[in-house]
Amino acid sequence: MLRRLVDLLPKKLAKHGLTRPVLAAQIVESWDTIVENVCPKAKGKCQAISFNSKNTLIVRCEHSALAHELALCEQSILAHYQKLFPATTLQLRFQSGTVNRAAHMPSP
Repeated sequence: MLRRLVDLLPKKLAKHGLTRPVLAAQIVESWDTIVENVCPKAKGKCQAISFNSKNTLIVRCEHSALAHELALCEQSILAHYQKLFPATTLQLRFQSGTVNRAAHMPSP
Protein backbone atom coordinates (compact mmCIF):
# COMPACT_ATOMS: atom_id res chain seq x y z
CA MET A 1 0.00 0.00 0.00
CA LEU A 2 1.71 3.13 -1.21
CA ARG A 3 0.68 6.57 -0.01
CA ARG A 4 1.57 9.88 -1.51
CA LEU A 5 4.00 12.06 0.44
CA VAL A 6 1.69 15.05 0.06
CA ASP A 7 -1.00 13.15 1.96
CA LEU A 8 1.35 11.98 4.73
CA LEU A 9 3.29 15.16 5.38
CA PRO A 10 0.60 17.19 7.22
CA LYS A 11 -0.15 14.23 9.50
CA LYS A 12 3.51 13.67 10.33
CA LEU A 13 4.13 17.36 10.99
CA ALA A 14 1.14 17.49 13.33
CA LYS A 15 2.23 14.33 15.10
CA HIS A 16 5.61 15.84 15.93
CA GLY A 17 4.25 19.30 16.75
CA LEU A 18 5.84 21.00 13.75
CA THR A 19 2.78 22.37 12.02
CA ARG A 20 2.98 25.81 13.64
CA PRO A 21 6.76 26.33 13.17
CA VAL A 22 6.53 25.33 9.51
CA LEU A 23 3.61 27.71 8.94
CA ALA A 24 5.51 30.53 10.67
CA ALA A 25 8.57 29.94 8.50
CA GLN A 26 6.45 29.95 5.33
CA ILE A 27 4.73 33.21 6.31
CA VAL A 28 8.02 34.96 7.12
CA GLU A 29 9.66 33.70 3.92
CA SER A 30 6.80 34.88 1.71
CA TRP A 31 7.13 38.50 2.94
CA ASP A 32 9.68 39.56 0.31
CA THR A 33 7.57 38.27 -2.57
CA ILE A 34 4.40 39.92 -1.28
CA VAL A 35 6.00 43.29 -0.54
CA GLU A 36 7.57 43.28 -4.00
CA ASN A 37 4.10 42.94 -5.54
CA VAL A 38 2.32 45.43 -3.26
CA CYS A 39 4.96 48.14 -2.66
CA PRO A 40 8.03 47.62 -4.88
CA LYS A 41 9.99 50.59 -3.52
CA ALA A 42 9.95 49.01 -0.04
CA LYS A 43 11.77 45.92 -1.27
CA GLY A 44 15.06 45.53 0.57
CA LYS A 45 14.17 48.24 3.08
CA CYS A 46 12.00 46.06 5.29
CA GLN A 47 12.20 42.54 6.62
CA ALA A 48 9.78 40.12 8.26
CA ILE A 49 11.26 39.24 11.65
CA SER A 50 8.88 36.73 13.20
CA PHE A 51 5.39 35.32 13.29
CA ASN A 52 4.29 34.99 16.90
CA SER A 53 1.66 32.91 18.69
CA LYS A 54 -0.90 35.73 18.46
CA ASN A 55 -0.86 35.44 14.64
CA THR A 56 1.05 38.71 14.31
CA LEU A 57 3.74 39.11 11.67
CA ILE A 58 6.38 41.51 12.95
CA VAL A 59 8.06 43.54 10.21
CA ARG A 60 11.12 45.73 10.74
CA CYS A 61 11.52 48.77 8.47
CA GLU A 62 14.54 51.01 7.94
CA HIS A 63 12.65 54.15 8.98
CA SER A 64 9.28 55.12 10.34
CA ALA A 65 8.12 56.76 7.11
CA LEU A 66 8.41 53.41 5.35
CA ALA A 67 6.54 51.73 8.20
CA HIS A 68 3.70 54.24 7.79
CA GLU A 69 3.64 53.72 4.04
CA LEU A 70 3.40 49.95 4.50
CA ALA A 71 0.66 50.46 7.08
CA LEU A 72 -1.34 52.25 4.37
CA CYS A 73 -0.90 49.16 2.15
CA GLU A 74 -1.80 46.78 4.98
CA GLN A 75 -5.10 45.61 3.45
CA SER A 76 -3.41 44.71 0.17
CA ILE A 77 -0.65 42.84 1.99
CA LEU A 78 -3.18 40.93 4.08
CA ALA A 79 -5.17 40.07 0.95
CA HIS A 80 -2.04 38.50 -0.60
CA TYR A 81 -1.41 36.52 2.58
CA GLN A 82 -5.04 35.38 2.59
CA LYS A 83 -4.60 33.98 -0.93
CA LEU A 84 -1.45 32.08 0.08
CA PHE A 85 -2.62 30.91 3.51
CA PRO A 86 -6.44 30.84 3.49
CA ALA A 87 -6.74 29.03 6.84
CA THR A 88 -4.71 31.69 8.70
CA THR A 89 -5.80 35.18 9.64
CA LEU A 90 -2.90 37.36 10.61
CA GLN A 91 -2.13 40.88 11.71
CA LEU A 92 0.82 43.08 10.84
CA ARG A 93 2.99 45.05 13.23
CA PHE A 94 5.64 47.42 11.90
CA GLN A 95 8.79 48.44 13.76
CA SER A 96 11.57 50.85 12.88
CA GLY A 97 15.12 49.63 13.20
CA THR A 98 18.10 48.09 11.47
CA VAL A 99 17.33 45.80 8.55
CA ASN A 100 19.66 42.91 7.82
CA ARG A 101 20.60 43.49 4.18
CA ALA A 102 22.25 40.07 3.89
CA ALA A 103 18.78 38.53 4.09
CA HIS A 104 17.87 40.25 0.81
CA MET A 105 20.95 39.14 -1.11
CA PRO A 106 20.52 36.25 -3.55
CA SER A 107 22.38 33.12 -2.50
CA PRO A 108 25.49 32.25 -4.56
